[in-house]
Amino acid sequence: MNEQGCGDFQELWSRDLARLGLRARLFRHGCGMEVLSMENGDRENWFSACFPTMPTDDSGVAHIIEHVVLGGSRRYPVKDPFMEMVKSSMASFINAMTYPDHTVYPVASTNRRDFFNLVDVYWDAIFYPNLSTDGLRQEGWHYELSQPGDLTSPLCVNGIVLNEMRAATAELDTVIDQELNRALLPDSPRAFEAGGRPEAISALNDEAFRDFYRQHYHPSRARICFWGDIPTAEKLSYVSRHLVAMPGLGAVSAAAPLPPRPRQARWTSPRRQRVAFAPELSDGQSDQAGAWVMACFLHDGLEPLLDLAFDLLDYLLLGDAAAPLQKALLESGLGDGLVDSGYDNESIEAVFRVGLTGCPSENFPALERLVRDCLTEQVRNGFPPAKLQTAFRQFRLEQQEIGEDHCLSVLEDVFSSWIHGGDPLLYVDNAAVLDELSATLAAQPRFLEELLARHVLNNPHTLYLELVPDTTLQSRRFADEAARLAAIRAGMSDDELRRIDAEAAALKARQEAPNRAEDLACLPRLRREDLPRELPPFPCRREVLPTGVVLLQPELFSNGVSYLDLVYPLSAFPVELLPAMPFYFHLAGRVGVAGRSYDTMAEQLAAATASIQYRPFVGHDIRPGNAVLGGYVLVHLSALEECLPEALALLQERLRLTIFDERKRCQELLRQNWSHVRDELLENGQGVAMTRAAAGLSPLSTLAESWRGVEHAVAAKKNARNFAREFGALQEQCRTIQACLAAQSPLAAAYVGGDVGLAACRDFLRGFGVVPAPAGLSLPSLPAWPATGRREALLVNGGVGFCARVMPAPLATAPSSVALHAYAHMLSCGKLWDEIRVKGGAYGAHCSYDGNLGMLQFSSNSDPQPARTFGVFAALAQEDFRCDDEDVQAAIIAGIKTDERPLRPARACAQALWRELFGWTDERRGEIRRQLFALTPEHVRRGAAEFWQHSATLANDCVVAPAALASSLHYRTLTV
Repeated sequence: MNEQGCGDFQELWSRDLARLGLRARLFRHGCGMEVLSMENGDRENWFSACFPTMPTDDSGVAHIIEHVVLGGSRRYPVKDPFMEMVKSSMASFINAMTYPDHTVYPVASTNRRDFFNLVDVYWDAIFYPNLSTDGLRQEGWHYELSQPGDLTSPLCVNGIVLNEMRAATAELDTVIDQELNRALLPDSPRAFEAGGRPEAISALNDEAFRDFYRQHYHPSRARICFWGDIPTAEKLSYVSRHLVAMPGLGAVSAAAPLPPRPRQARWTSPRRQRVAFAPELSDGQSDQAGAWVMACFLHDGLEPLLDLAFDLLDYLLLGDAAAPLQKALLESGLGDGLVDSGYDNESIEAVFRVGLTGCPSENFPALERLVRDCLTEQVRNGFPPAKLQTAFRQFRLEQQEIGEDHCLSVLEDVFSSWIHGGDPLLYVDNAAVLDELSATLAAQPRFLEELLARHVLNNPHTLYLELVPDTTLQSRRFADEAARLAAIRAGMSDDELRRIDAEAAALKARQEAPNRAEDLACLPRLRREDLPRELPPFPCRREVLPTGVVLLQPELFSNGVSYLDLVYPLSAFPVELLPAMPFYFHLAGRVGVAGRSYDTMAEQLAAATASIQYRPFVGHDIRPGNAVLGGYVLVHLSALEECLPEALALLQERLRLTIFDERKRCQELLRQNWSHVRDELLENGQGVAMTRAAAGLSPLSTLAESWRGVEHAVAAKKNARNFAREFGALQEQCRTIQACLAAQSPLAAAYVGGDVGLAACRDFLRGFGVVPAPAGLSLPSLPAWPATGRREALLVNGGVGFCARVMPAPLATAPSSVALHAYAHMLSCGKLWDEIRVKGGAYGAHCSYDGNLGMLQFSSNSDPQPARTFGVFAALAQEDFRCDDEDVQAAIIAGIKTDERPLRPARACAQALWRELFGWTDERRGEIRRQLFALTPEHVRRGAAEFWQHSATLANDCVVAPAALASSLHYRTLTV
């Protein structure tokens, strides 16, 4: 195929996007399929297929199909080709996602052969899936008896998507989204939950399941996007060959049109709705008040000028701590923190919403008055020109920044317009729309104010959503579900119960049956000879400034944005202050400095496009003879390079002059912090359980529990709810930490950006004193924990649980570390996946080896059967572990793929510092890669055996789950 002719494709247009450093080319095939190729120099190549999957009910059929299509296909009839490719490919990204009205299948790899292998498997999966009844039962839902074979035992319902959505719908953010969409947009597809509501998922039958696929997955409906440095001609040739091979797909074959999208009828007056939700914590631990949201339906078309104008209003009203609506809400004391607020155009029905969590119902009327008064004042007084200038700078920063999920974000923007028949670059290449908006504002100075008045303040299609906590709601849901299933069971004959039991047994038998060798052989796989033996280059200049500061300079394109990381040794801080560090991190970047209030500082930071963040940076130094704990405070700055001098000046003030005297502001921030921490207990239940179970196994894991675990949650609640009593002590702790930080120089720094910014950073760093000799981190005054033997449960209000078992293991410097990495990978992709996800119905199951902390971690996510899962964990100690050359080869790929993933600017800074501070030199990393390539099944078997011989009886367990699921474990109950 030549590049001009494009084979069976017609080139519709070609456009250069200087901002992204690429050329975009759009093609159409005779069958109706469209392909967008985004040509650039990125060695990470992406393929993504998108289909319109507008829901018409809450059954989650689009979500379930997204799972099932990756569970076996015509050319690849294995049980789970998705997991087989996770195991044996160098995919830098591999997933599938269901959005409110479309479904996307993206994969990416830096290895050319691997990339086309992945595309092969995904292409066959989406166009030739095995849509079996077993697939619907496993991934969607099925009935089973609680005691298999016992016809007198209760009827249960299980399924992976069902359990995933049980977890999601227990979160307050999800409750707000679902109830708001259902009440505000009842005539539109947004009224339905594309992921599925647990109570509706079990209504989905085989016929509806297959019909939905047939209607929505025709090639003519597909929108394909490529990204990367592989020539477009090769990608089009691939697609063309596969389209020609499709049975019955002629040159002009197209599917029947889908039904038109229902449009939301406009209201003539605002409405109110009150709904109950289950607070995160159970057994009276929760102090969670209600939530209040005001939401306005704006428009339902692809209107780029209007979209950008509402984005601008979003920033002006809510974009930083000085923004009037955010400031008014948080200073009011009426609630704890903002709900997800602002302009929402995730689907074509665009909405503006704002609200607070943690507000008692008696505050709802005052909140409504406050929001309306604030908006009225903004319409009357207008927006200052300086604020508009800042907003446009922030737009530029957002457009230019290359974040960790940069490619995925671009793909999301592409599909959000393309799937509705719009220009795929509508939200990607908006420079012309920015110019149009600037011209509109110049010609109509009141344009934004009139937009705000018409579409928000005076919009009759407005919903006031009131959410009130109900501490008995979750227990009633469990009781209602049990009663519903009991009624269904009562209506069944013994023959029907035998059929259900037999179907469940047959499903389990098929799940347990190994893949046939000939089926596995069909999968395209990398071999050892396809893998890079050498590490990818990481060009990084190292410079020692006259003061002794080490300045690392990873050489990476940053698109006009500068990044600077500074590290300060924790050994310079009094050890008794370490538990207060997370509160310092949260407050320090959000309060004022000497001579300036927090909102003035926020305005100046925004004008300089500056983001300043604090976080811990801890690990073990792996250099021989230097096995000490390394603990640091990392301070991160990013800004447009042209604004970097102003940003650095503000950073200097932040480091040296931060004050904690704004008592009311500190109270707001501590309430926000507790609100966030409380939400995390459920939304990140797996992480909470793992952090808690790890505590006591090493000083660093104990520190992590005090910084982000249950222990930190207890302190966060105390500081927020007993502010008058607790703040004095915390204030003094923060002042002491600040004084220690201001008195020392950073030990090292890393910068990514242009030469002008580099010169500014050098000048900035020369302003510090001489760097002291580094010291290890000692933790003598942290409370002693039982190292192992703890069995604990945190009771939450949800439909599923999150399990963790953590055990001590050798550090990364140990000879067995490479084998343990391989063992953990094999368990994650094998035994645990099969037992806990496939057969048990949990959304996820994992094993990870952490050589930095010296531990092996077992966990599950959205798990309906925690007791069973801990039984699976326990059985591993008795297992005679076996693996073969194919398993080892997959583990080698898993071991090198992280290093092969392209670094983005912010991560490059952190990586440079990690290698410098903890001894991860190219020589050490190269040695690990050589050990990986030398790995054999016997190495892995021996490493696993040695681990279990030493650690079989040494474990901590933690489960985050509702009482109904955790009670049978008889674990000690944790209290927050």
